[in-house]
Amino acid sequence: MTSTRAIKKSKAIVDEFAGWFDAPLFSIGAEEVPGQLANCPCVKDFLATDADVTTLGDLLNRYINTLDDVVRKHGRRTAVYNGSEHLDAPQQTVHTPVVFLTWEGTGGEPVIPGHDEIAIGPFYVTPNNYHHLYPDEPWMYDTWTPSGSPDMLGSGLPNWADYNFWAADEYFEQHMAGARAILADRAWNATPTPGGINDLPFADGPHRRPARHARRAHGAPHRRRPPQPPLDVRPGAVSERLDVRGQPRQHPVRRGHGR
Repeated sequence: MTSTRAIKKSKAIVDEFAGWFDAPLFSIGAEEVPGQLANCPCVKDFLATDADVTTLGDLLNRYINTLDDVVRKHGRRTAVYNGSEHLDAPQQTVHTPVVFLTWEGTGGEPVIPGHDEIAIGPFYVTPNNYHHLYPDEPWMYDTWTPSGSPDMLGSGLPNWADYNFWAADEYFEQHMAGARAILADRAWNATPTPGGINDLPFADGPHRRPARHARRAHGAPHRRRPPQPPLDVRPGAVSERLDVRGQPRQHPVRRGHGR
């Protein structure tokens, strides 16, 4: 953030990679910048000579905005993990279109005023012997309700390979498949859940193989979700969809949840 050469290279990297994907969001990270970095002599010297930044927060926000300018040239919106809001930044404010991925805590409501958000904190998957973070599938299915706030774009299921970066994809998938299906099901439905989580064909509880794989291994038939009527995706529309048992459900269309 204090090196012109490094910033130029960062912009070039983002410029190249942002053009590879057609997703509406492009994440640049930006989280976990330690406040102690403000005590670094290099940072202190830089802040003393640049009139546009007076704090580490200013420096970080300006860096985010610099990369956001590059991302927006590709017709995307920049996404950052939250954290920058904790640093004092009297002169630099993160551009309003930047989307915050709120990973701290377990709340599902907006916490960054003036910005759209995607709540990922309640749904972390970090399966190792230190963090032991697994989504609470019964809570997700029976209790959790997606936020109806207009600046909450949706929810996400993040997977972090901390200390398990060597593990095969299947190792993580066994912990994500059920939670991912539940997140999608509940994000697109506003009706009470019928029965318990163990009745669902896509959930087999945490730390076990997804039920659909287990049934196939034992030769039992695999139930598929019934064919669905067309979904009306207009804002505020209400569409009838069928649950996993073929029963109709009424649910409002929500932006982004479960995608």
